[in-house]
Amino acid sequence: MAVGGGGRNWSGGGTLWRNFTAIDLATAAYVTIATCAVLYGVLFHAEGVPGWSWLLVAHTLIVALVVLAPRARLAGPVGRFLGDWYPMLLLAALYGEIGVLTLSAGFQNDLLIQRLETWVFGSQVSYRWIHESPSVVLSWLLHACYLAYYPILYTSPLALWMSDRRDASRHTIFAVMATFYLCYMRCGRRGLPPGCSIVATPGARHSRRHTSPRRSSQPAWRYATGGRWASCSCRSRPA
Repeated sequence: MAVGGGGRNWSGGGTLWRNFTAIDLATAAYVTIATCAVLYGVLFHAEGVPGWSWLLVAHTLIVALVVLAPRARLAGPVGRFLGDWYPMLLLAALYGEIGVLTLSAGFQNDLLIQRLETWVFGSQVSYRWIHESPSVVLSWLLHACYLAYYPILYTSPLALWMSDRRDASRHTIFAVMATFYLCYMRCGRRGLPPGCSIVATPGARHSRRHTSPRRSSQPAWRYATGGRWASCSCRSRPA
Protein backbone atom coordinates (compact mmCIF):
# COMPACT_ATOMS: atom_id res chain seq x y z
CA MET A 1 0.00 0.00 0.00
CA ALA A 2 1.53 3.26 -1.10
CA VAL A 3 0.19 6.66 -0.27
CA GLY A 4 0.90 9.55 -2.57
CA GLY A 5 2.16 9.88 -6.11
CA GLY A 6 5.36 9.89 -8.06
CA GLY A 7 6.06 6.26 -7.15
CA ARG A 8 7.00 7.18 -3.60
CA ASN A 9 5.94 4.98 -0.72
CA TRP A 10 4.70 7.35 1.96
CA SER A 11 3.65 4.79 4.53
CA GLY A 12 6.00 1.82 4.27
CA GLY A 13 9.69 1.20 4.61
CA GLY A 14 10.76 2.85 1.37
CA THR A 15 13.06 5.84 1.66
CA LEU A 16 11.83 9.29 0.69
CA TRP A 17 14.82 11.54 1.28
CA ARG A 18 18.43 10.62 2.08
CA ASN A 19 17.49 7.16 3.37
CA PHE A 20 14.84 8.57 5.72
CA THR A 21 11.43 6.92 5.61
CA ALA A 22 8.04 8.54 6.02
CA ILE A 23 7.90 7.69 9.72
CA ASP A 24 11.30 9.33 10.23
CA LEU A 25 10.19 12.56 8.57
CA ALA A 26 6.84 12.54 10.40
CA THR A 27 8.59 12.05 13.74
CA ALA A 28 11.09 14.82 13.01
CA ALA A 29 8.27 17.17 12.01
CA TYR A 30 6.31 16.42 15.17
CA VAL A 31 9.35 16.93 17.43
CA THR A 32 9.99 20.27 15.72
CA ILE A 33 6.43 21.42 16.38
CA ALA A 34 6.52 20.11 19.97
CA THR A 35 9.78 21.96 20.57
CA CYS A 36 8.19 25.18 19.32
CA ALA A 37 5.29 24.58 21.71
CA VAL A 38 7.67 24.14 24.65
CA LEU A 39 9.58 27.30 23.78
CA TYR A 40 6.33 29.22 23.36
CA GLY A 41 5.20 28.12 26.82
CA VAL A 42 8.53 29.09 28.35
CA LEU A 43 8.67 32.52 26.71
CA PHE A 44 5.04 33.61 26.71
CA HIS A 45 3.18 31.67 29.41
CA ALA A 46 3.22 33.25 32.85
CA GLU A 47 3.80 30.01 34.78
CA GLY A 48 6.26 28.59 32.28
CA VAL A 49 6.66 24.87 31.59
CA PRO A 50 7.96 22.74 34.49
CA GLY A 51 10.94 20.67 33.44
CA TRP A 52 11.13 22.37 30.06
CA SER A 53 14.87 21.82 29.83
CA TRP A 54 14.37 18.07 30.21
CA LEU A 55 11.75 18.14 27.48
CA LEU A 56 14.23 19.81 25.14
CA VAL A 57 16.84 17.20 26.04
CA ALA A 58 14.30 14.48 25.27
CA HIS A 59 13.52 16.12 21.92
CA THR A 60 17.22 16.21 21.10
CA LEU A 61 17.52 12.50 21.87
CA ILE A 62 14.52 11.74 19.65
CA VAL A 63 16.12 13.69 16.81
CA ALA A 64 19.24 11.59 17.36
CA LEU A 65 17.12 8.44 17.01
CA VAL A 66 15.67 9.76 13.76
CA VAL A 67 19.17 10.43 12.42
CA LEU A 68 20.42 6.99 13.47
CA ALA A 69 17.35 5.08 12.25
CA PRO A 70 18.53 4.63 8.63
CA ARG A 71 21.81 3.11 9.84
CA ALA A 72 20.03 0.93 12.37
CA ARG A 73 17.89 -0.61 9.62
CA LEU A 74 21.07 -1.89 7.97
CA ALA A 75 22.53 -3.36 11.17
CA GLY A 76 20.79 -6.71 11.25
CA PRO A 77 17.42 -7.94 12.56
CA VAL A 78 17.58 -6.11 15.89
CA GLY A 79 18.64 -2.87 14.26
CA ARG A 80 15.91 -3.21 11.63
CA PHE A 81 13.32 -3.75 14.34
CA LEU A 82 14.45 -0.75 16.38
CA GLY A 83 14.79 1.41 13.28
CA ASP A 84 11.19 0.74 12.29
CA TRP A 85 9.63 0.53 15.75
CA TYR A 86 11.28 3.37 17.68
CA PRO A 87 8.28 5.76 17.28
CA MET A 88 5.94 3.14 18.74
CA LEU A 89 8.33 2.55 21.63
CA LEU A 90 8.26 6.28 22.37
CA LEU A 91 4.49 6.54 22.22
CA ALA A 92 3.86 6.54 25.97
CA ALA A 93 6.51 9.20 26.58
CA LEU A 94 5.12 11.43 23.83
CA TYR A 95 1.65 11.04 25.30
CA GLY A 96 2.93 12.08 28.71
CA GLU A 97 4.54 15.19 27.25
CA ILE A 98 1.19 16.32 25.89
CA GLY A 99 -0.10 16.39 29.46
CA VAL A 100 2.75 18.70 30.46
CA LEU A 101 2.16 21.06 27.56
CA THR A 102 -1.59 21.24 27.95
CA LEU A 103 -1.44 21.81 31.70
CA SER A 104 1.50 24.19 31.82
CA ALA A 105 1.84 25.86 28.42
CA GLY A 106 -1.79 26.79 27.93
CA PHE A 107 -2.53 24.46 25.01
CA GLN A 108 -5.89 23.12 26.14
CA ASN A 109 -9.52 23.35 25.14
CA ASP A 110 -11.21 22.43 28.41
CA LEU A 111 -13.48 25.43 28.77
CA LEU A 112 -14.54 25.30 25.13
CA ILE A 113 -15.50 21.62 25.34
CA GLN A 114 -17.23 22.02 28.71
CA ARG A 115 -19.28 24.96 27.47
CA LEU A 116 -20.22 23.00 24.35
CA GLU A 117 -21.29 20.05 26.51
CA THR A 118 -23.35 22.32 28.73
CA TRP A 119 -24.96 23.96 25.71
CA VAL A 120 -25.88 20.61 24.12
CA PHE A 121 -26.92 18.64 27.22
CA GLY A 122 -27.79 21.38 29.69
CA SER A 123 -25.02 20.31 32.09
CA GLN A 124 -21.68 18.52 32.18
CA VAL A 125 -22.86 14.96 31.78
CA SER A 126 -19.62 13.29 32.89
CA TYR A 127 -19.46 15.34 36.09
CA ARG A 128 -23.10 14.60 36.96
CA TRP A 129 -22.82 10.91 36.12
CA ILE A 130 -19.74 10.35 38.28
CA HIS A 131 -21.54 11.84 41.30
CA GLU A 132 -25.16 10.80 40.81
CA SER A 133 -24.69 7.20 39.60
CA PRO A 134 -21.38 5.84 40.90
CA SER A 135 -20.73 2.19 40.12
CA VAL A 136 -17.58 0.32 41.06
CA VAL A 137 -18.37 -2.54 38.66
CA LEU A 138 -18.98 -0.24 35.71
CA SER A 139 -15.91 1.78 36.59
CA TRP A 140 -13.73 -1.35 36.46
CA LEU A 141 -15.32 -2.36 33.15
CA LEU A 142 -14.79 1.04 31.52
CA HIS A 143 -11.23 1.31 32.80
CA ALA A 144 -10.47 -2.21 31.50
CA CYS A 145 -11.81 -1.22 28.08
CA TYR A 146 -9.74 1.95 28.16
CA LEU A 147 -6.53 0.14 29.11
CA ALA A 148 -7.15 -2.53 26.44
CA TYR A 149 -6.74 0.23 23.89
CA TYR A 150 -2.98 0.30 24.45
CA PRO A 151 -2.21 -3.40 23.85
CA ILE A 152 -4.32 -3.23 20.70
CA LEU A 153 -2.07 -0.49 19.31
CA TYR A 154 0.98 -2.72 19.58
CA THR A 155 -0.60 -6.10 18.88
CA SER A 156 -1.62 -5.35 15.30
CA PRO A 157 1.76 -4.24 13.91
CA LEU A 158 3.63 -6.76 16.09
CA ALA A 159 1.53 -9.66 14.78
CA LEU A 160 2.23 -8.55 11.21
CA TRP A 161 5.94 -8.24 11.98
CA MET A 162 6.14 -11.66 13.61
CA SER A 163 4.33 -13.26 10.65
CA ASP A 164 7.03 -11.81 8.35
CA ARG A 165 4.65 -9.25 6.81
CA ARG A 166 7.08 -6.43 7.41
CA ASP A 167 5.73 -3.92 4.89
CA ALA A 168 2.21 -4.31 6.27
CA SER A 169 3.60 -3.82 9.78
CA ARG A 170 5.38 -0.63 8.67
CA HIS A 171 2.19 0.65 7.05
CA THR A 172 0.34 0.06 10.32
CA ILE A 173 3.04 1.75 12.40
CA PHE A 174 2.96 4.77 10.12
CA ALA A 175 -0.84 4.96 10.26
CA VAL A 176 -0.87 4.72 14.06
CA MET A 177 1.88 7.28 14.60
CA ALA A 178 0.61 9.72 11.97
CA THR A 179 -2.80 9.61 13.64
CA PHE A 180 -1.29 10.26 17.07
CA TYR A 181 0.94 13.05 15.81
CA LEU A 182 -2.00 14.82 14.18
CA CYS A 183 -4.17 14.28 17.26
CA TYR A 184 -1.47 15.61 19.58
CA MET A 185 -0.90 18.69 17.43
CA ARG A 186 -4.58 19.46 16.97
CA CYS A 187 -6.19 18.65 20.28
CA GLY A 188 -3.62 17.60 22.81
CA ARG A 189 -4.79 15.27 25.56
CA ARG A 190 -7.34 17.55 27.16
CA GLY A 191 -9.59 18.54 24.28
CA LEU A 192 -11.72 15.49 23.53
CA PRO A 193 -10.15 12.62 25.47
CA PRO A 194 -10.77 9.22 23.84
CA GLY A 195 -12.17 6.69 26.26
CA CYS A 196 -12.09 8.59 29.52
CA SER A 197 -13.85 6.61 32.22
CA ILE A 198 -16.24 8.79 34.15
CA VAL A 199 -17.59 6.52 36.86
CA ALA A 200 -16.22 6.93 40.36
CA THR A 201 -16.28 4.75 43.39
CA PRO A 202 -19.08 5.58 45.85
CA GLY A 203 -16.83 7.82 47.94
CA ALA A 204 -16.99 10.48 45.23
CA ARG A 205 -20.65 11.03 46.12
CA HIS A 206 -19.60 13.05 49.19
CA SER A 207 -17.78 15.66 47.16
CA ARG A 208 -21.00 16.92 45.64
CA ARG A 209 -22.01 18.45 48.98
CA HIS A 210 -18.87 20.53 49.27
CA THR A 211 -18.25 22.18 45.93
CA SER A 212 -20.37 23.26 43.00
CA PRO A 213 -18.76 22.66 39.60
CA ARG A 214 -20.03 26.02 38.39
CA ARG A 215 -18.34 27.99 41.15
CA SER A 216 -14.88 26.45 41.33
CA SER A 217 -11.90 26.68 39.02
CA GLN A 218 -10.04 23.83 40.73
CA PRO A 219 -9.42 20.56 38.83
CA ALA A 220 -12.25 18.07 39.16
CA TRP A 221 -10.16 15.37 40.84
CA ARG A 222 -9.64 17.65 43.84
CA TYR A 223 -13.37 17.61 44.54
CA ALA A 224 -13.14 14.14 46.04
CA THR A 225 -12.75 15.45 49.58
CA GLY A 226 -15.02 12.83 51.05
CA GLY A 227 -13.73 9.65 49.46
CA ARG A 228 -11.84 7.97 46.67
CA TRP A 229 -11.78 9.19 43.10
CA ALA A 230 -11.48 6.84 40.18
CA SER A 231 -8.52 7.54 37.95
CA CYS A 232 -9.30 9.31 34.74
CA SER A 233 -6.96 10.38 31.99
CA CYS A 234 -8.81 13.55 31.08
CA ARG A 235 -8.96 15.27 34.50
CA SER A 236 -11.22 17.90 33.02
CA ARG A 237 -11.97 21.00 35.05
CA PRO A 238 -15.64 21.93 35.54
CA ALA A 239 -16.62 25.25 34.05
